Amino acid sequence: MAVITRFLLGCLNGLHGPIKAYASEIFRAEHQALGLSTIFTAWGIGLIIGPALGGFLAQPAEKYPTLFSKDSLFGRFPYFLPSFCHIFVHMHLPGYYPFRCWQVTLLCRSCRASV
Repeated sequence: MAVITRFLLGCLNGLHGPIKAYASEIFRAEHQALGLSTIFTAWGIGLIIGPALGGFLAQPAEKYPTLFSKDSLFGRFPYFLPSFCHIFVHMHLPGYYPFRCWQVTLLCRSCRASV
């Protein structure tokens, strides 16, 4: 099952190409190997931690009845908590918005420098 899942993740993932291209643009030539290995190491760690955290947070009304009632939103929708945490972390990550602003200015500077 793990081999099939890993195969499907590799076949259906469209992010590796743009990530490699972006990393090769922002890292100097002597640091490209370190930058790409860091990206793919983080990807691998995320493949392990993400499902483990999702499984830990799933079905909170059954696992933690003292904190979550079976009649609450978490009892009716047992997978709402991991989904909500995923959305909350990605929308409110402290470095997310500054990175996006930095990314746009980086691209604009490189466009200006090449013209």
